[in-house]
Amino acid sequence: MKNDRRAFTLVELLVVIAIIGILIALLLPAVQAAREAARRMSCVSNLKQFTLALHNFHDSHKGFPVGCPEKTCRSYEHIRPWMYRCGPLALLTPYMEQLNLYKSLNLEVPLYIGESFGGGYGVHPDNQIPVSQEIGFFIAPVTGVKKSSRNSAPPTI
Repeated sequence: MKNDRRAFTLVELLVVIAIIGILIALLLPAVQAAREAARRMSCVSNLKQFTLALHNFHDSHKGFPVGCPEKTCRSYEHIRPWMYRCGPLALLTPYMEQLNLYKSLNLEVPLYIGESFGGGYGVHPDNQIPVSQEIGFFIAPVTGVKKSSRNSAPPTI
């Protein structure tokens, strides 16, 4: 009697599936570690670029950017000086390949006007569009926060 086997047995099929499952289980942590290393490298690169931007600003202005410049302007005398704060990061944007964003900011008017402010609210009309821009450079890739799940209010520069 001749035994012609043209198919796999169930045991052989289950063994192959188990081996594939084990290989995938061994591979997943390596893939996750590689992704995490890539995120860390991206973060380190951003920090290096940020440091270069600080040094370039310092070379151009003989000082580091001020966080809260004390100033007032005509027709906004009632606005407190700290409400002009655009922040040092806004002053660094031209040194971080964000020159168009910097040019769209009007630094001669207060950042905030009105009573409610912060988080993109109460922003002067001249600066609403630039303030609502999201700059990926300032968001650390290791946080794992997706763009759509960030707070709904526009960030301030």
